[in-house]
Order: sequence, then structure tokens, then C-alpha cells
Amino acid sequence: MPQASSPPRVFISHASEDKDRFVVELAKKLRDNGVDAWLDKWEMMPGDRLVDKIFEEGIKNATALIVVLSKVSVTKPWVREELNAGFVKRVSGKCRLIPVVLDDCAVPECLQSTLWQRITNLTDYSEELQRILSSIFGVTDKPPIGASPGYADIHPLLDIPSLDKVDLMVLETLCDESVRAEDVLVVGLSCLDAVSATGITDEALGDSLNILDDEGYVELSGASGGTYKEFGITHLRIATHAFDAYAKAKWPNYDSLLTRLVSGLVNEKWHTKADLEVLDAPERLRDHLLRVLEEQGFVEISRYFGGYTIWKVSPRLKRALIDG
Repeated sequence: MPQASSPPRVFISHASEDKDRFVVELAKKLRDNGVDAWLDKWEMMPGDRLVDKIFEEGIKNATALIVVLSKVSVTKPWVREELNAGFVKRVSGKCRLIPVVLDDCAVPECLQSTLWQRITNLTDYSEELQRILSSIFGVTDKPPIGASPGYADIHPLLDIPSLDKVDLMVLETLCDESVRAEDVLVVGLSCLDAVSATGITDEALGDSLNILDDEGYVELSGASGGTYKEFGITHLRIATHAFDAYAKAKWPNYDSLLTRLVSGLVNEKWHTKADLEVLDAPERLRDHLLRVLEEQGFVEISRYFGGYTIWKVSPRLKRALIDG
């Protein structure tokens, strides 16, 4: 069975004039709270060598040294000797030095850079005692670090320097919904509920939508303002260049699919939506690749509900296929 660890030993340096008015009671309170308080009144016996007892037993074995500073103690050469020994020990990393200030006295120079514990009421200092105990045992009342919000562990696919993490999460979610709906339009904003559930405020999502609209990544329909749930939007359109950044990040075979599409248009005379179904890609990606070629002037398309007809393929596309 493992043995319990030894209690911390604390040497209390003080002037004899402060013993009865404060020090003895402090030492008792420390011992009541699991601290082996070393006090000369309890440790010194007739015949003991004063220097050996204090410096070789008291201070040498201490894990902390409490220096009781008062108008009387700061004038005592003996207290300064004890303090100097303790200070050297603290510097060597072996002992915690805890100044306890009772009076409005001049604090020694060597303690100027040390945090003091001032006690104004010598009969009621429970809060101050708890801080002293916390210092002795090396504990803190700092609250523990809780779980990070859900969005902290999310790493968006997109990497667009002009957008922050929330913007990227919103844009990626809209693109995901566009793929699910197989449409360039996203109807409503309920898909953003999942982003809100990660801990991002509804107001921040509303701001992000406005930023995406201002910078041309999406085109909002209807009124926008406040939280995203307050937007009067029936649908929004994702810009081709925004979805293109998403598509390149999401589908590693983006380039090979585009090359296969160009080959089909030039060599196999594809001209309908059904023709493009041979591409091993989601419908939204097939449609997007065609829109990319359309915006670059390589093809001209007539669109109708449920489909489209590719009625012109530019000779430049054939040349691009050869050069590629």
C-alpha cells in the first residue's frame, strides 16, 4: 500500500514581539490545514544550538518560508538573517517565499519583486489564510479549461485569404447544400442551422452572409440584416468562382474530369445533359464544369427546366485540348 506523501514543511520567520499577537495562531491554523508549520516555540529545546536548529533543520528542510513583516520585525537583524537564507534558497528553486505583511512597514528590498499577502485584521483573515495555503500547496482557484466550442475543431476545405474561418464554414455549407440539391441555387438558409449548432452566433452568421455577398461569393435575394434567421431570403446563388474553389478542394479528380468533359464535347459531340452522365461525378459538379467552360466562352448553352442543350463548341476548346 503506497505511503501518504509528507505534509509540506513551512518555516515561519518572525520577531518575538509578533509571536503572541499573530504568529502562534497562524502556525496553528496552518497545522490544522495539513501544513507542518515549524515554529521555534515548538521546536527549540534547552541545549539546542540556535543556528543549527533554525538554519539546518528549520529553513533547510522547508518547502516554503513565511516571513512575517511588521514594524518590529523589519528592524530585527535576526529576521533579516533568516530572510537572506530563505531568499537564496528560493532563488535556487527549492523554497517558496511568502511575505505576510501585518503593518504599514517598509518591505525589505529583496522582497520588492515578490507578491505579498497583506493582513489587515489579525483576528479574522480566513480569506488571506486560504491564499497562503494555496501558495504553499501550489494550487490555484483558476477555473479549469472547459471544452472548446465545436467550431474550434472544424477545419474548412476552403482556403480563401480574404475570408475568415466563419465565412469559409458558411460558404462550404452553402456549397454542400448546393450539391445535395443539385442546383446552383440554395433555397432558404436552414442549412446554416448546422453551423449555428457548432457555437457560432446567429448574428455572426448573418454578418458572414453579408460579407460573402459584398465580395461576390454569393448573391443574396431579398432583404438581409440582423441574424441569418431574420433574413428575408427565398434563395441565394453561389458564384461560379466560389463553387470552383470548393470543387477543386472537395474533388481531387477535378482536373481529370474537366479534361474528360472537354474531350467529350470535342471528340464525341456531347450536347445534352444525358451525354454528360458518363462522367463519374455528381450532377452538381458536372453542371459546374460546364458553367466554367461557358463563362470562359468555350461553349454556348440553352438552358431549360430540367436540362440544357449545348449548341456551340468553340474551336478554341479543340485547340486547348490539343495544347493540354
